[in-house]
Amino acid sequence: MQENNTNPSFKTKMSDLMKHFASFMVVFLSFIIVLRIYELTVAQFDQHIQEHIFRFMGSAFLSDLGFFLTAGACLFVILFLTALLSVKITKSLMLILFILLCVGHLLLVKYFSVVLNPLGADLYYYSFTEVRQTVSAATNLDMMIKLLLITALIVLLFVYLPRRIKTGIKLNVSLVSLCFLVFFLKGFTHASAHNFGSEYDNNLALNKSSFFYDATFAFLTHSSGENSSAMVANNKALTHNANDFKYQDAEHFAFLHPDNTQDVLSSFIRKGNKSPDYVFIIVEGLGRAFSNDNSYLRSFTPFLDSLSRHSLYWENCISTAGRTFEVLPSMLASLPYGTNGFAELGDQMPGYLGLINILQTSGYRSFFYYGGDSKFDNMNLFLKKQSINGIYDFHNFNGNYKKLPANAEGFSWGYGDAELFRFYMQEYEQTSKQPKINILLTVATHNPFLVNDQEKYNAMFEKRLQNLKLDAASIKEHRAYKPQFASVLYLDDALRHFFKSYASKPSFSNTVFIITGDHRMPDIPLSTKIDRYHVPLIVYSPLLKRPAKFSAVVSHLDITPSILAYQKKQYGTKTPALVTWLGAGLDTARYFRNASNYPLIPTKQGVSEYLSGNYMLSGNTLFKLSANMGLDPVNENDQQHKLQALLDLFVQKNRAMLAHKKLVPDSLLHKY
Repeated sequence: MQENNTNPSFKTKMSDLMKHFASFMVVFLSFIIVLRIYELTVAQFDQHIQEHIFRFMGSAFLSDLGFFLTAGACLFVILFLTALLSVKITKSLMLILFILLCVGHLLLVKYFSVVLNPLGADLYYYSFTEVRQTVSAATNLDMMIKLLLITALIVLLFVYLPRRIKTGIKLNVSLVSLCFLVFFLKGFTHASAHNFGSEYDNNLALNKSSFFYDATFAFLTHSSGENSSAMVANNKALTHNANDFKYQDAEHFAFLHPDNTQDVLSSFIRKGNKSPDYVFIIVEGLGRAFSNDNSYLRSFTPFLDSLSRHSLYWENCISTAGRTFEVLPSMLASLPYGTNGFAELGDQMPGYLGLINILQTSGYRSFFYYGGDSKFDNMNLFLKKQSINGIYDFHNFNGNYKKLPANAEGFSWGYGDAELFRFYMQEYEQTSKQPKINILLTVATHNPFLVNDQEKYNAMFEKRLQNLKLDAASIKEHRAYKPQFASVLYLDDALRHFFKSYASKPSFSNTVFIITGDHRMPDIPLSTKIDRYHVPLIVYSPLLKRPAKFSAVVSHLDITPSILAYQKKQYGTKTPALVTWLGAGLDTARYFRNASNYPLIPTKQGVSEYLSGNYMLSGNTLFKLSANMGLDPVNENDQQHKLQALLDLFVQKNRAMLAHKKLVPDSLLHKY
């Protein structure tokens, strides 16, 4: 752009603006194409993608083109306004904005390549400390150097290349016109969902920047907290499932209903001489995809597989969230999610009744054990709200325990699973003889997947591949995720030693163990929308009358209602007549079915998926659930409208709860 002593005319300003804008856009488009080629080259395509490779490539580049043009429209508006004031400022601003847009796109693509999920507005629901911990775990010095070098290259490209690119006035006008046409037709909305064989491939085809900005826009324009009591009051059953509850006072207590949970555990767990201990083992990232029989990635948990054959085993359990933040509220209190996860409410969490504070009235004591920082995801605040007796995290481990190996940046999540179990056994010896609820949350099966005795578990991984008798292609695919599978074998080995040690304790014969995953590890590509939630649920105890395997779909939300129903029948535990459970209790059907409604919250961005009966709604796509927890897209408008209404109603009920800041009446809280 030229800035003369005399103020240039409006026509001259616009002509210069479009000329320079077009040359910058050429560089921008070239960068997007090169980055997409790089992304597709290094990506791990599954075997299904080959069936529709041209449609996949077309969708991917169309998504990139949409982002390129809509971003161009937004940039041009900004530059147009500044050009009216100063040509010089506009030139500098143009350089800065294009560089920032490209660097941002680079980081979002890199994030996806590491995490295997596109980044959305969930970024805004984590504290700075939590973001720093997560980023530190997933990055290393080599990666940081490469990103800095590429950033420097981006700066050089935009400093030197645009001045050497010549475009005609017709091209300039056509480009700007096309940008605005696409923007008004499409906006930043990312490409529609496609089914390319796996959830990973579907996400791979998306433009990562478009996905992020679309989610950010939805986050910034989202209206929350309004009083939705009218909709709640008009609630009527849209299904006839087990958890279609009759709400007592929906206007003031959106989730309060009579507790009609059926006791199913007494048929399988005999009554002991005294109330049993409950030990919850929540395993980071433990998915059914690589655990137990019929796992499509084959099982890497031989000990857990063996234990499940002597247990009550639900092969089709689902978590409520795609990350750890919702597992404690769901498992220990069957709670609603608020807007972005119940614990995310922090100090504003309304008082609630759950397994811990209800059993405390019967003399139970409760403790939480974690090898990481219990402040993460507000876990400590949630547990304190339920009056837990003790929280042990990495601050309580002394020099006798060995931390997980640090990555190249010096970051470690804390103490590994073997050390957590050893610490628990030591502290357990010092606790009182009262019945206890002990909750253990592991951390080793999390990025960066570095464990103590790494070579030992790498060797176990290779041996496991041989034992599974995989073909050459499958072995190659599995080796691409060797650190992940090796960490799972480490966890499984730690559990084997844990149970062997526990069996020598006097209390073992009167203990009920509940083992599940908080969600499925996303660092190995997901096959479907439901794959991220599909986890095993194992209930093991020497009190078991007989083992059993169940194929019915259950959820973390069903665990607390079932335990309390068992306690009430076998030990006379006083439980509230009115509760706020989302779950109706564990389903012990041996055949495949889903008899409940389950809202799903993939990230802290909010509830966006819903499972009801044999259907799942994700975004604007309806899927039908098959017996192996597979999903097939279907076109059934009535079912889609029904699930959308259920999802909308759940969101509105949560808003009503937040507006009233109450879950249960004060009288009920004081009683427990």
